[in-house]
Amino acid sequence: MPISRREFERGRIDPISYVEDEIFRAYPDTAFTTDEILSISARQGRRISREELNQILAVLIQRGRIEIREMEGVIYYIYLKRPLGFRLR
Repeated sequence: MPISRREFERGRIDPISYVEDEIFRAYPDTAFTTDEILSISARQGRRISREELNQILAVLIQRGRIEIREMEGVIYYIYLKRPLGFRLR
């Protein structure tokens, strides 16, 4: 099972870092459902339960890393792009 650079440098496997780095940052212009995230995780050899994923998503929303939107009755999550720290005039 591959791990992220952040996990390697920290010396521990962190499911929050995995979801943020390997899913949301890897595909910043794609919104995902929880089922899609679980499917990607399983294909990459990561075992995350639905309950654990819901907790991870709540943490990432709270940290301002992802945003959530319901569309046509389906809940999607997407990486929250931050503007650069300066403005051009």
